[in-house]
Amino acid sequence: MILRLSASCTVEDAEQLRQSLLEALARDAETTLDFHDVREVDMSFFQVLVSAQRSFARAGKPLTFTATLDPNVAKKARQAGIVALAALEEQDQALENSGEDDECLADEEDERQIEVAL
Repeated sequence: MILRLSASCTVEDAEQLRQSLLEALARDAETTLDFHDVREVDMSFFQVLVSAQRSFARAGKPLTFTATLDPNVAKKARQAGIVALAALEEQDQALENSGEDDECLADEEDERQIEVAL
């Protein structure tokens, strides 16, 4: 199951995100959070993510994240002390700077996922 997060993941959106994650946890499928559209976050977003990661781990279910993260979101993750999440943005930058063909990279970007311990 892929949960595509909205552009805004702030306190106003936290309960909806929490409910979506609880529904995903109740299913037996692997859950992937897609950060592609996320542009605005606050501490409540990180609190929900950390709680979800712990809940999925306790249930023995995988929770993965797409490796696409807006630089502003990565900066806020670093400020919040969630370095593992911020590393997603750094991985994207490393791939962009590797000199690979952009078309090939774009195809691979949609497929990349990473499991992050928050």
